[in-house]
Amino acid sequence: MRKLPVILITALLAILIITTLARALPSEADVKNKAVWMKAICSGNYCIDVKITCVNGELIDIEPVPEGVYFSGDWEDPRPEEFKNKWCEYPS
Repeated sequence: MRKLPVILITALLAILIITTLARALPSEADVKNKAVWMKAICSGNYCIDVKITCVNGELIDIEPVPEGVYFSGDWEDPRPEEFKNKWCEYPS
């Protein structure tokens, strides 16, 4: 008789966990609004590439590429200043 309450509580907890996880998964609309691209992050004449993932205009993930590159000492980043520190706005 004591097993019944334990089984019911366990079942309710399992249902609660499953529904919480299901809500956390991205919806079809989120997947349709997902954007992924590479972007260089530079400091002086050293740059690394990172993979940017955005969903609905919000930053979801930044994944660095393992190796960077050094440019000559007089190199300047040619990108417009307004896009250098923006993650989910891709210049057209």
